[in-house]
Amino acid sequence: MLLTSILEAAQSIRPYLPPTPLVRSLPLSRHFKRDVWLKLETESPVGSFKARGALRCLMQRSKEGHRVFTTASTGNHGMAVAYAGHALGLETHIFVPRDGSARKIGLIGQYTPHLVLTDCDFDAAKELARELAGKKGYYFIDDGGEHPIVEGTGTIGLEILQARTPEAVVVPVGNGALISGIGSAVKQMSPHTRVIGVQPEQAPTMYRSWKERRPVRLERISTVADGLASRVAVPEAVELMVKVVDEMFLVSDEQMLDAVRLVLRMESRVIEPSSAAAIAALGLSELRARDVVAIMTGRNWEIPGQS
Repeated sequence: MLLTSILEAAQSIRPYLPPTPLVRSLPLSRHFKRDVWLKLETESPVGSFKARGALRCLMQRSKEGHRVFTTASTGNHGMAVAYAGHALGLETHIFVPRDGSARKIGLIGQYTPHLVLTDCDFDAAKELARELAGKKGYYFIDDGGEHPIVEGTGTIGLEILQARTPEAVVVPVGNGALISGIGSAVKQMSPHTRVIGVQPEQAPTMYRSWKERRPVRLERISTVADGLASRVAVPEAVELMVKVVDEMFLVSDEQMLDAVRLVLRMESRVIEPSSAAAIAALGLSELRARDVVAIMTGRNWEIPGQS
């Protein structure tokens, strides 16, 4: 993916989405004995990085004449597409597993009246959204397979490198669109900066796909990090990840939940377990970088015991 496309994406989404903060965390730096910077996508209007790709995608596809869109989501992607549709005056139909986060489902409903709750997992919900698009002539958005979405996520890498040049950028990985975009920008602007992905041990679809250099489909996954719970790899995402990702690590649900608590205690910030995957990776001995940017992907977590 060319840097010019990412630069164009940054310019197009800027009226709707200002750059997010990049801040050094002194407490986390001391705790992990490395220089830790946080890219706070939690400060986005929808509380996650997903708004970048959704805005870029709907802008580009609406130029092609599309006015109605369908997609499936465990929460943040659906919220971002609904938000982008609301901002741009476009109709969106969002399919979400019924057993997903009640908080995220409620937030999606604020931006679109076409919220469809399904009694199946995320990948099966994708097929329902795709089926509706085929029947009605709507445009189906496959989060990990849309180049404009990857261009949108690439603007995160652009913003990081415009501010500083870290030794490594650590990125939570779900369907691969985020790390593919960030990696594309980083590798063109700073080839020596390492791009490192992190996945849950119990949902290692993209980890295995990157290792095996081919799309992998898993029969079953189960993780507290719902934003990283992709069972079926998107071929386009795998193809790009292989080119721009230097390392991939796995972390446990327990490590992610410990990281959620750590960030709350040391930074007074609520983050999702999906976000916490990047923080959990900072404690791994295999991660040798001393100057690291961790991507805080989202804050929309329904904390257990709170309503």
